[in-house]
Amino acid sequence: AVDGGGTAAATSPAFRGSEPIGAGDAFCAGLVRGLLDGDLDQALVLAGAMAAAKQAVPGDAAVVGPEELELALADDPRMRR
Repeated sequence: AVDGGGTAAATSPAFRGSEPIGAGDAFCAGLVRGLLDGDLDQALVLAGAMAAAKQAVPGDAAVVGPEELELALADDPRMRR
């Protein structure tokens, strides 16, 4: 990502792909949350974690909650089963 201060990049946590539908929406939600805090680096980390967490949950309307986000941020092996 690029902003007025330069560029930033982040790697998504490893995950078990179960359902890709909704991953883009989850990515955007994490990105917006981090940008609201004014931290582009953290926004990218949250975006990748949200997308990974969503893809690890079956169903196209699955809700990704704080527990799933924490697992993804911690690169928990349960996200890769």
